[in-house]
Amino acid sequence: MSMWLYQMNERFWASKLFRRTIWEGRHWKWNRGEIKPANAVPEPGDTLVFSYAKTNCDEPGIYGWGDH
Repeated sequence: MSMWLYQMNERFWASKLFRRTIWEGRHWKWNRGEIKPANAVPEPGDTLVFSYAKTNCDEPGIYGWGDH
């Protein structure tokens, strides 16, 4: 199992919208940018962490976590 950190972008998914949209138990898909290492993808059982960086975000921090 691996842990994945996704840095969200206010320009593509505003933090206020993220909080209103994402609910436990619902499945979501969204566009993603570059993933390191290349060609790696989350697998079942992996942990996903979603955060917003301080740059261009009024309320930065971790916004959610879950498993794939």
